[in-house]
Amino acid sequence: MSLIHLSTELRQELKLTPQLLQSMELLQMNSQELLDYLNQVSEENPLVEQTDLSSLHKAYEALRQKVHWINGGLPEDGHGAMPDRGAADRETESLSAFLCDQLERRRLPKPLLALTRYLAELVDEEGRLSQEDLDGVADLKIPQALTQQALETLQSLDPAGVGARSLSECLLLQLARQDAPSPLDMEIVRRFLPDLGKKHYSLIARELHTTPEEVRAAEKRISALDPCPGRSFQPAEPTLYVRPDLFIAELDGKLQVILNDYYLPRVSISQYYVRLLKESDEPETRAYLQQKMQQAKWLLNSLERRGSTLRQCAEAILETQRAFFAGQTTELVPMTMVTLAERLHLHPSTVSRATREKYLQCRQGTYPLRYFFSRALGEQGPSQQTVKLRLLELIRQEDHSRPLSDQKLAELLDIDLKNAGKPEMAGLPDKLRAYGAEKAAAECGVGVPTLQDIVKELVKPGRDPRSDLPAPILRTDVLELKDLKPGMVLTGTVRNVIDFGVFVDIGVHQDGLVHISQVSSKYIKHPSEVVSVGDVVKVAVLDVDQKRGRISLTMKGVK
Repeated sequence: MSLIHLSTELRQELKLTPQLLQSMELLQMNSQELLDYLNQVSEENPLVEQTDLSSLHKAYEALRQKVHWINGGLPEDGHGAMPDRGAADRETESLSAFLCDQLERRRLPKPLLALTRYLAELVDEEGRLSQEDLDGVADLKIPQALTQQALETLQSLDPAGVGARSLSECLLLQLARQDAPSPLDMEIVRRFLPDLGKKHYSLIARELHTTPEEVRAAEKRISALDPCPGRSFQPAEPTLYVRPDLFIAELDGKLQVILNDYYLPRVSISQYYVRLLKESDEPETRAYLQQKMQQAKWLLNSLERRGSTLRQCAEAILETQRAFFAGQTTELVPMTMVTLAERLHLHPSTVSRATREKYLQCRQGTYPLRYFFSRALGEQGPSQQTVKLRLLELIRQEDHSRPLSDQKLAELLDIDLKNAGKPEMAGLPDKLRAYGAEKAAAECGVGVPTLQDIVKELVKPGRDPRSDLPAPILRTDVLELKDLKPGMVLTGTVRNVIDFGVFVDIGVHQDGLVHISQVSSKYIKHPSEVVSVGDVVKVAVLDVDQKRGRISLTMKGVK
């Protein structure tokens, strides 16, 4: 019997060539990332040559003469680098240095001073001291009495609450420093902090033989304490500048899309090395130059594709939101990345990459490109952004002594809030009044007129109601919460984007949270500047709390 046989099969495979990978990477780069990348390539590839930018600077200045509000991030000296971020007048003092400075001012015995300084160095960024670190001190055969004395000394320092081993102890230390600490507050923090977090007022009142009203009053006092006393010593985030990738301006009586590439060096292939490639007889030299020539050609093609795709997306946005850019309205027409991709005959992931961390400047201001994507409420309803703006106007005009009910607001908006695809909108008016009633009243002539915080509250993106979001890309070794390990890299689907972070479905029946500080290595005001509901993203596991069912994730530096 022959062991050799022939067979045929038909199958599809997707192979990403180096050229395609490079094109995808360039497409998702923002302006500053692209500038850094081109400078790096110019240093590594001798065939890539950068031309003089003087002609581009003249063209940029000519554009600014026609459109006075344009500010493309090009400094007055004509160089492409961003302005100096500046530096702090002095380095932010670390918490451990602040603690050690206080210890030096005390006349402590040398053994006690040395051990307390050691404990001060072990305090984490929140001002806490872990029990594991104290156990490590015990392993050094240091007398327990000296360790306890050092701990008490550390906890007597400022800020109040530093050196605590738990949240409860941290709050107790702060209460103990008050002139007349409430015994009820102390007892609640000591025994019932989890119940207080769950609003179990009656249970706490019953156990402590008091009233629920007294427990609520104690909650207000406890909430005024600082659970992380070391947080104020953390260095501030550096200021990051936004450079628009696109302009939409009126030129010759017509709104036009303009790519902001005035700061980017023009890249070309060096003719010197082209001649050298033709004339060289050395095989190694020719092989090296041919490889670099191919890379240079790929780069030029990828740059052309990036510019073309960005322009296509911006022109489609302009066509859809023309009334907004013309200044006729502040409301957006419903539009999603999926519908835009179908219209341009592109894949949705291509549109997602093209709009990632890109900014568009028009006469109304500078916006993240993803700002112009707003889903409709219901099948044929207005965009979510439109409803939020109308809702704001209604609440500004209402009689604040007799606020409109949710149902009345729905009737005035001519939408059914319960069936509009976003049921949480039904509670928004009450949330607004609780959040910024004074600011809304100020618009009617009471108090300082500002609506920024109200607008911020109103424009919070909500959970996407669609059921057709991409399923998370599951790993066979990750099926349950217990399978997750810190450092594990997963691919998931963004299910919700809110002001303090992003919820990502990673396939374990519990969404993980990417805090806003872990969404991007750059400063962002809102996670929606980086991701949208439905995006497929890579995340790494930071921490898993199986008891509470909480998953902490990060997107920073994950590839």
